[in-house]
Amino acid sequence: MNMKKCVQQQSPDVWRPTQENIDALAAFVEVVEDLAAEPFMGEDENGSMRKGGGEPVTYSLGDRTHFRSALISFRRIWMQGEPTYYKTIGGLLHCYRPHSGLAGSFVKDIRQLSKNKDYFIQGIKNEDIIDIWINTVFAHSGLDKNKSVNRNTFDSFVQEHGLGKFEWAFRMSVRIIALQFINLCAHEARPILKEWIEKFGSPSFKISSPFGRKIKEISDDGSIIIKQASSKYFSEESIEKKFNRILKRNKFSTLKFIWDVLDASESGKVILLLKFEKFLDLLKELEFEYKELPEGSRYDENTIRLFDDASSSAILERAGELGSRLLEPLFINRHQRVFHATCMGIEFINNHLLAFRNAFMNDA
Repeated sequence: MNMKKCVQQQSPDVWRPTQENIDALAAFVEVVEDLAAEPFMGEDENGSMRKGGGEPVTYSLGDRTHFRSALISFRRIWMQGEPTYYKTIGGLLHCYRPHSGLAGSFVKDIRQLSKNKDYFIQGIKNEDIIDIWINTVFAHSGLDKNKSVNRNTFDSFVQEHGLGKFEWAFRMSVRIIALQFINLCAHEARPILKEWIEKFGSPSFKISSPFGRKIKEISDDGSIIIKQASSKYFSEESIEKKFNRILKRNKFSTLKFIWDVLDASESGKVILLLKFEKFLDLLKELEFEYKELPEGSRYDENTIRLFDDASSSAILERAGELGSRLLEPLFINRHQRVFHATCMGIEFINNHLLAFRNAFMNDA
């Protein structure tokens, strides 16, 4: 629905949603929140692409079932003609709040991301990559040769670019656009739906997650529903595996670097995490000496030259005043067991250590 259609129906100043509009917005909120809960959209979905030394490119893409599951919800928001199509919902929200501009801004961002040329496969838009996959090998067979996009289109791209690169580009395109769907829902759709329910009435159905979001749930009628894969596909996560899974999250990259350099066993790292809240206490336990770098030290050639015998070095990027970025140097000499950093650098590490500890303890 666009603004022109709003005006045709009634003045935007007195526009009110119909029951069909309320149902569409409720269905949008339901499907987007399902999408947001998918493992593919979680912090542990850390895909990577590695190339070096003349070796073939290695694509680490994550679990195939997680991605296919996320695509089911994504398609309902992406495909024109669906009641939950993001442009249709953006139009509804604009009709209700024509002067806000927030919904229009999100829709504009999504359209721009869709039209952008893909970073990994030059000369093709993100939306075209998504449509090729969805319409030829996911939701449809793509066997109609009269359509501009068919199975031959898919096979041609695989032949030209390789399946790994093509799927990597597809996954990245879906993820960046899905994040904007989630933002649109959280900042506009969900709050406005709440307002509509209070002012105009409830949807004609109950908003829920029909397929559930947990391994074990209790339904409204008291039934216990357990959804777990066969043991063939199931492995119990050890404490050490959980530790490493959370450590691989992008926001903990600095901690991962430090943990990898410090000399501790897998189980020992978990014990240290639970035992110490301050990083300097942890260093002392590992028999590392802390030597303070002067405040204002920067990661430059002069500083690096002073520590040319260091086993490892890193940059701690933290926020400064007025949105500036400060790059704090960090040097570790594992052989002499000395850790060099500024006081602000240690504070930075302490904050990350606390965030990691909370993530580890609260991860279900």
